[in-house]
Amino acid sequence: MSEPDSYAENMMTVATPEQHSGTRSEAGVRVFKNYSFLASSYAASRLLTFFSLVYIARRLGVQTFGQVNFALAIFTYSTLLTHLGLMTFGTREVARHPGQIQHRVTRILSLRLALTLASFLLLLVFVYLVTFETQLKILIVLFGLSLFPTAALMDWAFKGVERMNVVGVIEIVRAAPYVALILVWVKTPSQVLRIPIFYFLSAVLAAFLGLALFWRDYGSLRPQIELTFWKRAMRESLPLGFAFVLLQVYYLTDTVVLGFLRGDVFVGLYSAAYKSVAFLLVLGGLFFETTFPVISRYYKQASGRLPWLLTSSLRVTTLLVVPMAVGGTVLAGPFLSSLYGPEYRAATVAFQFLIWAVAVELIGMNWGYALMACDRAKEYLKVVGLGAAISVALNLVLIPKLGLMGAGLARLTCSAIISFYFWYQFRRVSRLSWFRYLLKPALASALMVSVMVLVGHSWVLQMALGTLVYACTILLIGPSERTQVLRIANAIFAPAEPMASSLANSTSETFRASEELLPTETVER
Repeated sequence: MSEPDSYAENMMTVATPEQHSGTRSEAGVRVFKNYSFLASSYAASRLLTFFSLVYIARRLGVQTFGQVNFALAIFTYSTLLTHLGLMTFGTREVARHPGQIQHRVTRILSLRLALTLASFLLLLVFVYLVTFETQLKILIVLFGLSLFPTAALMDWAFKGVERMNVVGVIEIVRAAPYVALILVWVKTPSQVLRIPIFYFLSAVLAAFLGLALFWRDYGSLRPQIELTFWKRAMRESLPLGFAFVLLQVYYLTDTVVLGFLRGDVFVGLYSAAYKSVAFLLVLGGLFFETTFPVISRYYKQASGRLPWLLTSSLRVTTLLVVPMAVGGTVLAGPFLSSLYGPEYRAATVAFQFLIWAVAVELIGMNWGYALMACDRAKEYLKVVGLGAAISVALNLVLIPKLGLMGAGLARLTCSAIISFYFWYQFRRVSRLSWFRYLLKPALASALMVSVMVLVGHSWVLQMALGTLVYACTILLIGPSERTQVLRIANAIFAPAEPMASSLANSTSETFRASEELLPTETVER
């Protein structure tokens, strides 16, 4: 399954308004339970998907693996027309009108299926016009069949009624059968065409489960054409859909350009490196999805507490991503060889660029998610649009000259620009310091790498000892970092704490850290 696609959809749906009833405490507990269940199910699903990719890479070889990932990238692009923000729009409609859920889901689902048919026809035209190998064309068309069950997935509707347990089950059902079928029935490159078929069958099973549960609890769904509603839905969802399109362009341009300009082998090597770091990116995104409602609530109800929460989140992020990037740079070659096979060691340089790109992106997410949580969606859209444009330009310029290195360098450059721009835009909300928080992780990472180089045996042993050395060093030179971890945990795991005292103490929207002498930080609403 496509990591960027799933990740991008998650980013676009976190800001959907939720309907809360009862006391603030009950609402807070419900939010925590929903997001914890959703995060765990998505993490399990992505882990299964990543495992299937590693298996496919080892069994099929670089070239065939490249064809599979290129076909998946084209498939993901073809989902753009079927999305267009309708999932987020649908979740919002269901949340706002739970008593009319059957009627509204029917109309939205009908619109998505109509758009899916148009998208599939366009995909067929594209395959007919391009000069690809026959096997690659068949792969693209077979993956394209999954457009229909994907459009029928009911996760967005169950999100609207806050039944995240059902959403999680649908996500697991979509991943688990696919992995099982791949392990049993895909052994050689000659069986590659089974992969999109299994992808389709798993999507059908997940869609059928969602439809059956909806039918049982809310009534049957019969397709219907209502042009007036369709026009309103398109008008209101297009801004969100446009941001989703830009995210897809940003995440997929490198793979697609490599496929067109360099061929299947380069795509296979790059995909092995990218899928490894994309898994880390998704896990990081789940963390920020969990903190998102907390940031949003603090911004509206206790803005004086917002800076310390964001500061703590930023410090925890740097504590994790700096050693990840430094260690990944050292262990890239042996890691790829052990995970995918010796032939994938050629992707070492790409992996090294990509691991730093992901580290920079995860730091930037602190401000990106905060922008959305603090009602700065337009600023967020500007940054995403800039990233998409730069990504296309750099990949077209660098890939023909530098190949894998060019794709990795383009991604790292885009990540740095976007993260910096997120920070710049968020300065209008709060002026948060960040550079100083890199010093302690950098010093500890330097010592960590020294130990890893001295050990020089298996990469697993190097990673284990390096992690131990890093953790001990951080505890010695930065005991206050433990406070930051506890702050984040308290904000997430106790989201319903009373805010009366916070509100009383937040008449002046100014914050000064207690552990360190930070500059005065102002939050503007």
